Amino acid sequence: MGAGSQEISKLVAGESIEFALRFEKPMKNTGKSTFIFSEINPSLTRVTWNFSGPTKFPMSLLKGMFQKMLGKDLAQSLSNLKELLEKKSPLLNP
Repeated sequence: MGAGSQEISKLVAGESIEFALRFEKPMKNTGKSTFIFSEINPSLTRVTWNFSGPTKFPMSLLKGMFQKMLGKDLAQSLSNLKELLEKKSPLLNP
């Protein structure tokens, strides 16, 4: 599997979280990821996930592999986020 790090680069309470991503293995690369929160109603929030990063050839050939690797971590992140939002965490709710 891969290795790297993630750092919160911007937090707008109740609106969005931006992350700087640094991949180390299987190859070095960087990326940016954002969660955007939109309240549907007081008990339902839509979370939109965006990811961008350089995908120059030949890295562009491995885009599917990177998405699969990120998928597991994304699912866990969304689960953690859901838990925080449901608890009305002051980190995410103004």
